[in-house]
Amino acid sequence: MIANLLKASIVSDAPRSWDKNQQPVIGIVAQGMDSDLVNDPRFDGYQTYIMAAYVQFMEGSGARVVPLLSTDDWPTTEATLRKLDGLLFPGGGNDYPEYAAGIVNYAMKMNDMGHFYPIWGTCLGFEMLAEVTANEGSDVLSYLPAHNIELPLEFIGDPDSSKMFGDLGWRANGFAELPITLNSHSYGISPDKFLTDAGLSSVFKPTSISYTPDGNVPFVASMEGIKYPFFGT
Repeated sequence: MIANLLKASIVSDAPRSWDKNQQPVIGIVAQGMDSDLVNDPRFDGYQTYIMAAYVQFMEGSGARVVPLLSTDDWPTTEATLRKLDGLLFPGGGNDYPEYAAGIVNYAMKMNDMGHFYPIWGTCLGFEMLAEVTANEGSDVLSYLPAHNIELPLEFIGDPDSSKMFGDLGWRANGFAELPITLNSHSYGISPDKFLTDAGLSSVFKPTSISYTPDGNVPFVASMEGIKYPFFGT
């Protein structure tokens, strides 16, 4: 979806110059190595990684991918950000709140200047978007486990009014009628946090919830930016 949003933002009636790149360029954050990767001799010498599925996800939507190494210093990262059209915070097991905060602040600044600069966060990436915008920081997250299970969505409001689901029309109902959203997480965000945390609620609004399979406790399944083109699932 992020690549499709970007396509719409760069397409024009001007004649194409084939020595220029016509594809959106998306940065994907490369996070620290999980313990099982650190102990795998195939990855000796590596400090960060990106799951291939996320690269394929972007390339399959027509984008080109550039890694953003969470181990880089900020001047190096900022130089890369200036050359990108949008960002993906992927899922994984190693958080990077300070690095994510710098990127989110940069994207906010670019959007405030009138430059369309979206961010999509999935799983851990969703948590990072919430953590760096919430006044509570990491305490905005609660233990809300749902591991390796597909769940339906319960929309908050009309999905047609959502930037994330609006273009789907009647097809959005499939997310509510069928268990087709994959969940594999230990932590999540309670819907109540959008009522109690002014920082979080000033940037994001929840668009759907799901329920933990063990205790039937609600957690936010998707959210989108109020002012900025930021999305979390």
